[in-house]
Amino acid sequence: MDLVFPAWASDTHQSLLEALPAMAAQGVTRVEWGLGNPDYFDAKDAAQVAAVRQVLADTGIRAVALHAPFGEQADLASLESRVREVTIACYVDAINVARQVGARYLVVHAGHGPCNDRLAQRLLLARESLCALEPVARMAGVVLALENLPPGYRILGR
Repeated sequence: MDLVFPAWASDTHQSLLEALPAMAAQGVTRVEWGLGNPDYFDAKDAAQVAAVRQVLADTGIRAVALHAPFGEQADLASLESRVREVTIACYVDAINVARQVGARYLVVHAGHGPCNDRLAQRLLLARESLCALEPVARMAGVVLALENLPPGYRILGR
């Protein structure tokens, strides 16, 4: 069976660099990890990205996906243009990190929080944001994987 494991074990490992060798020792060969927690993995630190790339090569683990930050301040469908601009810039950086570590996918969320009577507007904003990211991802060889969250999770009116 070929499984992809989340490389997040905050109770066991303080950083991704610690977690990867331990996961390799357990037979893990494919991982996904989230961006947005610089204490665990600082995607803005070129030396740390290079070190993770080397550990992946040394252990034989393959990064399959990275998970882009999301939430109130990382929202592709925000009604505030500044939040969308910052989110798009953040996701462009995430696409580049995914490329550097060999991850084929970047998991993204279309938006965050309830939409109330603005669902149509927020869906349009999410589409515009995703359309801005698509050529960047394509050029990097990274697929944007849109995550649909379960009912009860407050995202785009759900």
